[in-house]
Amino acid sequence: MATPAERFKGWIESLGDYFSDKLKGWMISWTFGGIVDALEVMTPEEVSILEALPQQFIDDPNTSPELKAFLQRFGKRGHPLIVIAGVFLGIMMLIPMVTGAFQSIGKLWSHTQERKLSTYRLDPMAVITAWRRDPAKYGKFLEDLKDQGFTPDRIDAFDFATKAYPALQDVIMFYAKEAFEPDMIEKYGLGEEPPPYEGTLFEKLGVPKGIAELYWIAHWEHASFGQMMEMLHRGMLTGSKEVPPDPVGYEEWKARDAQGEEEMYQWYRLVEVPPIWRKLLTASLWNVPTRVDVRRFWDMRTIDEEELISIYHRQGYHGKDLENYIRWTKVYTDFPMKMAHFTNGWITEDDIRAWLRGLEIPEDRIEDFIREKTKPAKAERVADDKKLTMALIVEGVKKGVITEAEGIDLLMDLGYDADEAEYIIRVRVETAAGSPENMEQFRDITQKYRKAVGTPAKPVSELLKKAADEKVRVTKEVEDLRRLAKEERDKLADDEILPKEATARFDEVTLALHRAEAELFRVTADYNSLLAEWKQQEAK
Repeated sequence: MATPAERFKGWIESLGDYFSDKLKGWMISWTFGGIVDALEVMTPEEVSILEALPQQFIDDPNTSPELKAFLQRFGKRGHPLIVIAGVFLGIMMLIPMVTGAFQSIGKLWSHTQERKLSTYRLDPMAVITAWRRDPAKYGKFLEDLKDQGFTPDRIDAFDFATKAYPALQDVIMFYAKEAFEPDMIEKYGLGEEPPPYEGTLFEKLGVPKGIAELYWIAHWEHASFGQMMEMLHRGMLTGSKEVPPDPVGYEEWKARDAQGEEEMYQWYRLVEVPPIWRKLLTASLWNVPTRVDVRRFWDMRTIDEEELISIYHRQGYHGKDLENYIRWTKVYTDFPMKMAHFTNGWITEDDIRAWLRGLEIPEDRIEDFIREKTKPAKAERVADDKKLTMALIVEGVKKGVITEAEGIDLLMDLGYDADEAEYIIRVRVETAAGSPENMEQFRDITQKYRKAVGTPAKPVSELLKKAADEKVRVTKEVEDLRRLAKEERDKLADDEILPKEATARFDEVTLALHRAEAELFRVTADYNSLLAEWKQQEAK
């Protein structure tokens, strides 16, 4: 037996079916009745137009294939369905035409009314943006918000909600740039020199003042790792903005270095260096001795072989390259010592060969060493006697026992050529009375040396030598007068007016100084002119 609910549901469904059928029949009868009435009043020409209308849709490439098939199936002229289809198509085309025409008329009427009534209101975002950029000029448009239903509280909320707030990436940057750490801000002066806020683009863009300050704190460019390293080496990292005085002695430098390394750890935090790298970077801050220094260390034996290997490895050499550097350093630094021992007769050629073999020097290269180094050294064993003989000849010329020409001949007997012998006599005899006193005297000696060794030379003219002597003389005179003028000036009191008699000596010295300075200017100009002429001739 059906429940009351089921019976009610069935009644409702049957009622719906009944009225549905009635409505369908009514709509169909109404529609087709209207079409029949319309066809009855149409002329044959109008019916012909309706019959031709479907063909236009068949020819249109944009018509779907299904609709084309339907229209072509009933396309025989005079078929009732094709006429009905034409009616429907005509109605479908006519309705947009009519509504379009009335829409244009409606817009024209609407524009006319808007001009008279001014009902348009700016959208809320445009109002709030204009008001922020120029409150005095555009504040009146806040009334547009009220016209759209905004209460004062909602206007405040809308203003707050549309302010420019940093994105998530910017927030991360603020944390990375210490913007939320007052101690770091204070230490590095990150909040110093802030730009103005009121009336600036910050305010006009809707950036709250506190947010603008965060952006400012995070904007700084910090010293690079290389710059920090340089300041550490110079002992400048103390946490102060001022340049500290240099430490004195090992202990002060040790304390300053420790202070500098602590500042480096603060800098790592500042520039966001991950903790894993901090100790390693700190250990790499200090320079490794250069290769030249390492050779000197080893030559003087201030380091042992283990330290020699360590330094070269810290410079970046390893494997076979490291072994080659160690071997080369030993040969380069120790071979001169071995040659000195050989020259003095303390060791033999066989001793040198054994030493080179111990360093794994190839046998053919060992023989080259012997030929190149030890053979000439044998001649050096009697070189001192040759030098002694040369010294005796020079001494004889100095004492007048022999003439310069005879001295040159004797030196040539020792194996010197004419230019070498003349150079030895000129330099060792002529300069015995005193060292050169000016540039041109030095230049004259070097030119004689160039001639002695076969290099093209141009003797310094006597006129240029005299000009150089005069410049030296006047320069010394000016220096003496300046010193004397200072001594006389120091004798005078600064805070009282002295009589003319008391300053007479100072005035006299000052006048002489001015004259000497003028003379120095003149002789310097003469010297420079002669020197330029000499250099130009030398270039030719």
